[in-house]
Amino acid sequence: MITAALLLLIAVVKDQSENVQAQEEKPVLTADRGDGVYMLGEGISFTCKTTKCRYSKKTVVLYKNGKEVLIEPTYYSERDIATFTIKATSTGSEYYSCAYSCRKVESDKSSTVLIKVVAPPEKPSLVPDRTYKFYLSDERITFTCTAKDLHPFSNYLLYKVGLQTPVKRRNYSWQRSATFNVTNTRAGIYDYYCVYTFSMLERNVTSEKSETVKITVVGEFNICRFKVFTL
Repeated sequence: MITAALLLLIAVVKDQSENVQAQEEKPVLTADRGDGVYMLGEGISFTCKTTKCRYSKKTVVLYKNGKEVLIEPTYYSERDIATFTIKATSTGSEYYSCAYSCRKVESDKSSTVLIKVVAPPEKPSLVPDRTYKFYLSDERITFTCTAKDLHPFSNYLLYKVGLQTPVKRRNYSWQRSATFNVTNTRAGIYDYYCVYTFSMLERNVTSEKSETVKITVVGEFNICRFKVFTL
């Protein structure tokens, strides 16, 4: 009789110690960007790392500013992690955490992860130095790329459609626009656009592409046709 009671007491104490241990072990939440900075409309992926659970069913919950986010995670039981993917829908700072439960045993919430959502930069404008956009071969073409906002350091890039690398690059501090001089052009029709990059909250951000500008370059043998056209 004493032996049975002692075994029962040991089982109860063991079960309680496991519950306390499970409650004390917090999960670890991480975001897919180390800087925690996202553009408005971008997807944010979280990974919640949990501990081993001796029960068959595990529930993992994501919290935003202390309130539960109603979203189903994707579980990876062999690695004891769950992933959540949400979309950044408003600008500002947000705090996320996660927790898990095995039946009646619940963990503490993880440490919070700070997420900063910012509006993407507006696309710049690209303007050539001639409104009619016709040039002679090897004549200099001057473009001006203008950003909507002013930043401490901006990198302006001019691209020709069809090329992966920029044809011109300019770096400026506290300057809203950049000029590019293009020479050595052969006869043909070319499309150009520009973008600008800068650092926002420790993240390198690239603007949208400007509207493309179509440039027509004519050779010397077409000079008469060129002059008639521009009258």
